[in-house]
Amino acid sequence: MSEKPKLSRQMGLFAVVATGVSSMVGASINVVPFMIHRSVPSIGPYVLWAFIFAAIPALFAGLSYAILSSAMPRAGGSYLYASRGLNPYLGFVASFSQWFGLSIVIGVIAYISIPFLRDIAYSYEFFTISKMLDVSWIRVSLSLSFIWSFVYVNIKGIKSYTNLLIPMVIVIFSLGSIVILSSLFYDIELIDKFKSTDVGKNCESFEKLSIKQTLPIIKNCNLAICNDTGFAHIACALGVKTLTLFMDSPVMAYGKYSSRMEVIEPEGEKNSTVHNTLGKDKISYQRVLHKVNQMLN
Repeated sequence: MSEKPKLSRQMGLFAVVATGVSSMVGASINVVPFMIHRSVPSIGPYVLWAFIFAAIPALFAGLSYAILSSAMPRAGGSYLYASRGLNPYLGFVASFSQWFGLSIVIGVIAYISIPFLRDIAYSYEFFTISKMLDVSWIRVSLSLSFIWSFVYVNIKGIKSYTNLLIPMVIVIFSLGSIVILSSLFYDIELIDKFKSTDVGKNCESFEKLSIKQTLPIIKNCNLAICNDTGFAHIACALGVKTLTLFMDSPVMAYGKYSSRMEVIEPEGEKNSTVHNTLGKDKISYQRVLHKVNQMLN
């Protein structure tokens, strides 16, 4: 009697772990906090606790999957577990909902990847390419090409998927490490340069303070004046009135999520600044002072 056909195991432990890690790092970690702040502006510094609280049901879900996969070691995932344990219809609902949610996430991630490429082009002074990547139809076309390219990789086979995924995960962690390490030196150089100026001699620097130590200082301010950096968004999250100068970053993406944030754009711009606006010389001291007086009075 011939054996029944069965699936062959082609993914190792490292590939399986890389699949889970790559679905979170670069997507959820970098995107979800902004979505939370936009939906719940009052959450402030408690967004970290929100992640910790959400990890509790995620832990139980992981344990459930581990138990079910041991009890039913067959291909099918959530469909198999729900259909065998509860009802075939519920198995369909579970698997279809999971597929539908992942399809939406894939589209969102593909679309927001284009600004990342635009920023890389801008940082290397490829201004023409950077400006092209802000054109709507180009962004949509490139996003769709990314999606269909990965669809092709999955159709081609699991080995192609694994050979592409593992190097990508390594690159993600390598680039993240480079950004973290380079900022330790680059920021100090900028701070020292500013402190040597006439204005800097009368300023207090946060360079030796932890983020936790800076929070009460920012919280006690009546108004925070920043360019589009982390301190602007921290101040806004802490409930401080914030005036943010958008000189060469997209105001519609980062400046419109809270009623506590007022923005100033370069002369001639109206909700239109992007990463290659180059407008630092088009914001006058008088405009900033006038806006400050309005916000404080």
